[in-house]
Amino acid sequence: MTAHIARRSAIGMLIATGAAGGNSSASANERRWSRTQTAFPQKSVSERSRSSREQGMTLLELMVVILLLSIIARLFPIAIQRLGPAWRLAAAARSLAIDIRALQSQAAVSGHPLELTLEVSGYTVQQAATVNARHVAWPPNTTATLRVHPDDQPSRTIVMYPDGSSSGGEFELRSDRSRRTVSVTVATGQVRVR
Repeated sequence: MTAHIARRSAIGMLIATGAAGGNSSASANERRWSRTQTAFPQKSVSERSRSSREQGMTLLELMVVILLLSIIARLFPIAIQRLGPAWRLAAAARSLAIDIRALQSQAAVSGHPLELTLEVSGYTVQQAATVNARHVAWPPNTTATLRVHPDDQPSRTIVMYPDGSSSGGEFELRSDRSRRTVSVTVATGQVRVR
């Protein structure tokens, strides 16, 4: 610490006597100015403006960023609304596939064939243990068709047998511009969602 103070005072004396590049006959005002200039170097106008730009953003840049963020915030709900029906349709297709697999398991456990009946508003799943059936509704604006064979007319019922096979068919779900397909094979009753 004392070495640092000694160096500073030596530099100050050099400046005061003019040995540090100044004139030895310099006046006291010039020596004072010389000390201030070396202790606090002055920056040119271009250096000051460059350093202030490097430190932060201008008001115009900040306003542009805020404008862009507000545009993105307004478009986000519109994008979500457009994707909503597709997500609901995909969820309905997965739910149908799960119910078909559950119906297949119930048919195997009960030893009796069980049916899934397609309706306009949704579908009805026959319950093995009871006479009642469970109704599942489609999402809004969803239509569904069941084709047992590609050439045939649409069917309304698919049957799952105790041995794991089924009457087979392909459910086609549509909503707005989205489409999902749930296919069930005849021999093995395998269910696929596409």
